Amino acid sequence: MQKWGFSANLNICSSISHHRPETLWAIITELKMKITTNKLMMSILKNRKIEFTSQNVSLPNELDELINSGFREEEGCILFKDYQYFGPGELDSELKKSEYEIFLNDINISDYVSEKLDEFEKLKIGVECGKRIYEQLNKHYQKDFRVLIYFGETLNGNEIDIYDDCIVKFHVIRVSCEDELKEFGIESKSEGVLIIQ
Repeated sequence: MQKWGFSANLNICSSISHHRPETLWAIITELKMKITTNKLMMSILKNRKIEFTSQNVSLPNELDELINSGFREEEGCILFKDYQYFGPGELDSELKKSEYEIFLNDINISDYVSEKLDEFEKLKIGVECGKRIYEQLNKHYQKDFRVLIYFGETLNGNEIDIYDDCIVKFHVIRVSCEDELKEFGIESKSEGVLIIQ
């Protein structure tokens, strides 16, 4: 597991590499985000020079509207307001609530963009989407949230054959079930993972 730090920012964020470390810290502090990646995502961001701490990416209108329409509370869960949901059954534990949020608060970036869009452009949109979701959640709720951004790939031997979709999810951080939620986190070796919290 690698934590997002100044040296990573200086290597990856070429467009802001002329800033001093304290300036980078100010950018991250202003966003009020703790960002963590696994090695695969760090490699993808570095190789593609994808920088997201000071640059914003335009979101497709439908995705922008989804985020700006806000959220709602249902049975102790925070969910996208405009998503259609089905009855969750009994959410009688913190773990079930978190799993319900992760399952339903799921955005496949491919559903909002042209099929012809480069997969790395989808990743940029996914990261921007994650940032905006995090900002909106923190603006409206006094809870801690985790936004998960996944970027999968299919290997052919040791070479990357194709990249899959970029997927963005979020949930409320519930301390009592953190150990059970590790499968959704940074430990993945088969796909790039970036976490904002």
